[in-house]
This record gives sequence, structure tokens and C-alpha cells, in this order.
Amino acid sequence: MSLRTPALVVLAALAVASTADAQKAPRAPAGPGVIVATRPLGCAAFDPDGTKRGEFKEARIKWVGGRAAVSPDGRQLLLTVCKDDEVRLLVRPAVLARPEPARILFNRVDRELALREVRDVSGFALEPLWMPDGKSIILGIATSHWRTAYDTVRLDPDTGETTPLALPVGCRVLDVTRDGKTFLVEHRTGKGRAAKLGLTAAGAAEVRPLADLQVTAGTIVGRFSPDGKAVLFTDGDPVKKDAHKWELSHRPYRLDVATGKREPLAGFPENARAIGVAWSPDGKRVAYTWLRLYPHILAKDQLDTTPETQTHLIVAGADGRNPKTLASGRGNFIADWAYGELDWR
Repeated sequence: MSLRTPALVVLAALAVASTADAQKAPRAPAGPGVIVATRPLGCAAFDPDGTKRGEFKEARIKWVGGRAAVSPDGRQLLLTVCKDDEVRLLVRPAVLARPEPARILFNRVDRELALREVRDVSGFALEPLWMPDGKSIILGIATSHWRTAYDTVRLDPDTGETTPLALPVGCRVLDVTRDGKTFLVEHRTGKGRAAKLGLTAAGAAEVRPLADLQVTAGTIVGRFSPDGKAVLFTDGDPVKKDAHKWELSHRPYRLDVATGKREPLAGFPENARAIGVAWSPDGKRVAYTWLRLYPHILAKDQLDTTPETQTHLIVAGADGRNPKTLASGRGNFIADWAYGELDWR
């Protein structure tokens, strides 16, 4: 269970051009691209060499959750955030009986960001994902405060209209292949919160399982490699038993889609929790964020959330080797990250 589960989720979409213009633009070639990381008051954009392009901040935003999603041409960004006039910090999400209203904010991405448009959505969490053609957004809407149930829709960013996306029951969409045909999903397979990582398609009746997940549904992130042959995802590590009992043992794993073989990403720190992961557009590098953990606190029977902690944004080789820190920041308590979900386009 995350200590940062919000009651209100706002989806902010940032664009350097209007959506119509962006759809006409040719797709950017694979290359260095731009890395976008969610922040407590918005998001930050970096070049892979560590140069900071800019940061979006909104004074009304209190918390950030969900996922950053960059359009295929690298020009538009969506991320989920919360407004401080309506947010509640829920250590026990079960106290929230119904989904709260959420808003879709469209902004321009440049040095001076200005609000362009607002639309309303309702859900316990919103998880956006651009389709490869850049013309629509797959939006996962959590209908359960435990994030064990999702409605999945296709959103037209110009009109705001949504149409249901037919997926097998229990699916939470994490990513889509470059041809737009295959979805990477977290699949809840029973009445509990156990889940599997798997593959499916719109209209399919079944999910092809890839791996059993060690943590409960709604807590992982995952990304296809650009060629679709591998998956980078986070999952719990039961070997780290103290962190695992608090669902804070997440680390990055790399999985071969053809064989199902998975292995931990090299170079990941021992006392750390993975937050976000991403592939570079050319598939030669990966990025991830990690939060420092405190073993002496995790060993206690009651989790002390007070110590400040550090979050790092890392770029490394595709196998995790030769990691380089692009940015770091301090949070106010043990699960308070300064850099969260990632996308790289």
C-alpha cells in the first residue's frame, strides 16, 4: 500500500502546440529524446545528458500520483496530480467510499506554461497512456480505492469524448507496443489482490501471462522496450523481507517476452524502492527513479514515516550498468518521493 494514495486525481496534459498541430507533425525519430518525471508540484523535463529543460509547477497542486505519459512525437505530456483544496492523504484508502471528481488540464510545454483547457473525469486514480499514432489516449480509471478494478477508455484529446476499450476482466494497462496492437497489463486473476504481468489486445478474451507479481495489484509500473522484445517493470523483492512486508521492496526487473525469463536490473541500490521506469527511444538505455529506505525503520512493527528521504533519477545502460544520476531531491517522510513516474520519448 502506498502512503501517497490520493483521494483526488487531476490529469495535466502539457503541449508545445495544439493537439491538432501535434497530430499533423511527423513522428520524432528514435534518439536521445526527453525524460519527464513527475514532481510533487507538477513535473520536470530533462535531456538524457542531465540538462534540465524546464519544470511545470502549479501552486494548487498538493500531491502527484499515477503516470507521466509523453506523446509519440515528444511534444505533449500528461501526468496525474491532485489539487490541495480537495485532497486527502489516505494512509488507509478504504475510508474513501466513492471516486472523487478529477480534472484534465491541458497546458503548453515551454518555459512559461499557461493553462489552455480543463475537462472533468471521475475516478480514484487516472493512468494515461498515449497511443502510438498520437491521436488518442488510453486512460485507466481506477474504480476501486484499492486499485483492484479499472475501467479503460480511449480518450480523444481534442473533443474529450471517451469510448470503452474492451479488455479481459481484471486488466490494468501499463504500456502498448509501437504498432498499437498489444497491451502490457497487470492482470488481477482472482478475488484478492494477487496479480500477474501479461499481454493482451483490444477485444481479446484472455491474457497471456508473463510473470507472477510479488506485490498486490495497482502498485507496479511497466514499459515495453521499443522493439517490443523486452519489458522493464517494477516488482517486490521478497528477499528484502522487512521492506517487502510494507510493500516498499519494489525494484526494476527486465523480462524477455519470448522466454519469460526475468532478472533484476543491474546496479540498483540495496536499500531502495523503485518508483518509475522508462526505456530510451532507441532502446539502448533505461531510466528509473529510486527512493532511499531505512532498514532500521522497516524492521519495526509500526512504520515510522517521519524521517526525510532522498529520491534519485537515474539513467543507465539497457542492462542497468553504468548508472548516472540526473537529478535528486529530498522528501519530507519515508515514502515521500521528489521524483516519481517517468516517461522517455
